[in-house]
Amino acid sequence: QELFTNLNLKEIPVTSSLDEPLFQHFGGEKLIDTMKKLGMKEDEVIGHSFVTSAIRNAQKKLEKKVRIEKTANGAEEWFRLNV
Repeated sequence: QELFTNLNLKEIPVTSSLDEPLFQHFGGEKLIDTMKKLGMKEDEVIGHSFVTSAIRNAQKKLEKKVRIEKTANGAEEWFRLNV
C-alpha cells in the first residue's frame, strides 16, 4: 500500500491467465473455447473495462462465500481450502 501511495498510482494493471483458479471457478473453459472459435491466439491479450468489471464481480461473489479465510501458498490451494 505504501509503494502504491508513494508512486501516486490510481491503478495497477494485472495480467491473469484464463486457466487460473478464479477463471476456472467461473467458467473459464467456456471462454477459452469461445476465443479459440474466434481465431484468437493462446497468448493474445484481452483488455476492456467489461472484463475488469466481470473480474471484480466474481471476486465479490467469492468474498460472500468465504466465512473464515484459511491461508494458502497459492491460488489453487486457496480455492481448495476456502471455496
